[in-house]
Amino acid sequence: MVHALTAKLVPRGLSPGVSFVVYVLGSVAAFAAAAAPTPLYDRMQQDWEFPSGLLTAAFSIYAVTLLLALLCAGSLANHVGVRPVLVLGFTGTAISMLVLCFADSIGAVIAARGVQGAATGAVISALGAGIVRFAPSSRSSVGPTIAALAPQLGSALGAIGAAVALTLPTAPAPVVFGSYTFLLFGVAVVCVWLPEAQARAAGAWRSMLPSVAVPLCARAEFVRAAPLVISGWMLGALYLSLVPVIVRATLGGQVAMMGGLATGLFCLVAAGAGAFCGRMRPRTSAVWGALLMASGALALAASVLFSDFPLFAAATLLTASGFGAGNAAAFRLVVSRVPERQRVQVFSALYVVSYLAFGLPVALTGGLADALGLATATIIYAFAIGMLALGGGIAQLRMVPGRRLSKSG
Repeated sequence: MVHALTAKLVPRGLSPGVSFVVYVLGSVAAFAAAAAPTPLYDRMQQDWEFPSGLLTAAFSIYAVTLLLALLCAGSLANHVGVRPVLVLGFTGTAISMLVLCFADSIGAVIAARGVQGAATGAVISALGAGIVRFAPSSRSSVGPTIAALAPQLGSALGAIGAAVALTLPTAPAPVVFGSYTFLLFGVAVVCVWLPEAQARAAGAWRSMLPSVAVPLCARAEFVRAAPLVISGWMLGALYLSLVPVIVRATLGGQVAMMGGLATGLFCLVAAGAGAFCGRMRPRTSAVWGALLMASGALALAASVLFSDFPLFAAATLLTASGFGAGNAAAFRLVVSRVPERQRVQVFSALYVVSYLAFGLPVALTGGLADALGLATATIIYAFAIGMLALGGGIAQLRMVPGRRLSKSG
């Protein structure tokens, strides 16, 4: 039964502290599962002999279905409750891992990733809002910062774990995807006992009409933050799709796990930079993040142009630091402008922008790689990221000189 918005909310189940841990671990697990296939893509491509365009399709279908789920079900938890949305979402993700465990063609991988994207898209806004809702109240920045960092930390753990699995004497796919199948089913079960984060509102069916909106109080900040979010998630998409192939094909990486470790390093450094910069004013962090992303993206293009692996490693550290600092700052700047009851809506809007940048550009790059070559496509992509990040930094910098910033900005 759907309760009216004014219905009295009676918390039950897990305590707020335990609920916070469950939300964080659930977010980390969802994104670890999303990143786990990345180190295995290169092995799949060598074994099944498919073009780079299909490789990026396998990656992008995840982002596209996730985006559609966000548009149609991103705020569903406001109407039917958090528990059913999270239980169904994590169950769907576990099923997609089970399909990947037995996949024997790129078609099966694409189908499984599509299911995974839809299941993840249905839960990430509720996870982000839950992290903010149950975060320790001593500092207002803790919740938004952790909500922004959890995907990066999860992606790091997923990529590194799968890269290590490539060194096992057995086939890595059953080990990696079988483990996530059990983990995600377990998370789904635990979510049954989560308390509701807010009262349920009427209009569940109406909420599933594709829509996205940003409250008026946060729109100006959202526009300023968008270039940082887009450039950062474009970088993330590159590292989570093509980097393992780039390391082998253009940078001379001979060890199977090198590409996966590069992806994991990117995500891990991004998470660390975001956590470190959580102590800074978000506007300052945003400016530094933009500058680091811009310089790192140009260094990345140069490393591919000159086949220079040490330069690639330096570029990875720069871009990851910029992504972590800029993305966490962008989330803090936008989320801090809205009241609690509108946070699921704002997280949905932020993730819509994120996953548009995450899926579409890299899909185009995969097709471009088949036409012009992987190195040329990567250089063009990295240069575009650098220019976008630089523009985002300028937009943030214009808010700093000669102004007295609020605590949130």
